Amino acid sequence: MGWNFVSNNNNCQDDHGHGTVNAGIAGARGNNSAGVSGVCHYCKIMTVKVLNSSNWGYYSWWASGLQYAADNGARVINMSMGGTDTSQTLETAINYAWSKGCIITVSMGNSNDSTKNYPAGYDSVIAVGATDNRDQRCNPNIPGCNWGSCYGSWIDVVAPGYWIYSTAWNNTYQYWSGTSMAAPFVAGLAGLILAYNPTLT
Repeated sequence: MGWNFVSNNNNCQDDHGHGTVNAGIAGARGNNSAGVSGVCHYCKIMTVKVLNSSNWGYYSWWASGLQYAADNGARVINMSMGGTDTSQTLETAINYAWSKGCIITVSMGNSNDSTKNYPAGYDSVIAVGATDNRDQRCNPNIPGCNWGSCYGSWIDVVAPGYWIYSTAWNNTYQYWSGTSMAAPFVAGLAGLILAYNPTLT
């Protein structure tokens, strides 16, 4: 099950990158002597494509993807994406998915400031910042790092986001960094908690 809102068809394999890495962090199969293990390595992944090959997408695509996932039984939705503009359409879709019982994890952004990004800035999501391998906020003072995790009172939680090794296309693996890598760690943990007790709200 899945849908490509970029091309408006069921082909979610026309290009690969950002989403493939995120899916691996959250739910790559473990204990199989291959590659990496995701946080929740027996969780089911629903493919909903809302970004193009340049990791860009309209808020309307994101909103449609949220509604699709919520209507098709998703319990956890990861959104490793964001923009600085607000959108009533996007916020309505966020609240709709939340009302259907979805947990929505969202990356906070990588501009190394307190600028509020959306959908991370909305109340019905878990806004996730990124930490480095010393458990400190990712910032440009880290060797080899030219970005920094956003920060501010709107943050909910942080997770690892620096040089994360995960799945790539065609049985390969890559290192990626950013709050986009941190958010699926939280999504995977939410999946584990729900696997233990599916009746939790």
